[in-house]
Amino acid sequence: MKTYFPSKSAKDILCVLFVVLFFCAHIYLKVKYSPSFQAGNLTQAVTFNLPSLNNEVIDLEKLAKSHRIVIVNFWEQWCGPCLKEMPYLQKIYEEHNQNEVAIIGIFSSSSKQSVEKFISENKITFPIVYDTSSAVNKKYNVKAIPSTFLIDSNLRIIKSSTGFDQNLKNVVENYLKDMSRKST
Repeated sequence: MKTYFPSKSAKDILCVLFVVLFFCAHIYLKVKYSPSFQAGNLTQAVTFNLPSLNNEVIDLEKLAKSHRIVIVNFWEQWCGPCLKEMPYLQKIYEEHNQNEVAIIGIFSSSSKQSVEKFISENKITFPIVYDTSSAVNKKYNVKAIPSTFLIDSNLRIIKSSTGFDQNLKNVVENYLKDMSRKST
């Protein structure tokens, strides 16, 4: 019985193909699962009125008219990256004039009690609203969480991201600087 062993050049070709395949898979996964800032097909924000944990109705349109930028963040209490992102969003909220930046956190499937506990323990002070029917999630076509939308005072979506992006603060600050330059 004859046994077939590939020649040295065939082994080299197979090794090169394997390395190329591995590299392509790595790049694909990195691009697919890394945070991105692309608004996609949605260019105009969908307005909503949702109850906050304090039983106050949060109106996106009102917030947008009274702030330079509104950050709308879809998150859940059981989502690891979301839990890491919330203190980061709180820091952005604290560092900016409350008339410049508003933040709304939207959850829909976590229990209200677990969210209240997390918010209290982490001293989150921006409004957290409950989308009980996930209607707003659907209107914004949220496929993964956390998902974040930066909305200007004219309800235009400036940027959107999926995943915890630590560059969000820079994006907000650069936008505010650009707006300040345009208004002077």
